[in-house]
Amino acid sequence: MEEIPKCIICGNPIQYKTSKGRYDKHFCSKACECTKEGKALVQKIIEKTKENRYGNPYYNNHEKYINTLLERYGVDSPLKVKEIE
Repeated sequence: MEEIPKCIICGNPIQYKTSKGRYDKHFCSKACECTKEGKALVQKIIEKTKENRYGNPYYNNHEKYINTLLERYGVDSPLKVKEIE
């Protein structure tokens, strides 16, 4: 039987599951996740993951960003999109 983890913000057992059916690893609710401490923790987790995967905690895939703009809107900058003007 899987042991239910505890929330790192309030210490309560984690009660809700992610969309993939697993328990959230850190928070018991969206309220705890959206606290100042929760948001800071999520940012650190994201930075750690990017550091492990790409060697830079602030990595953004600029080429993919440009390609998506070209595919969806036919431009290479969001400032050139007619709907945004």
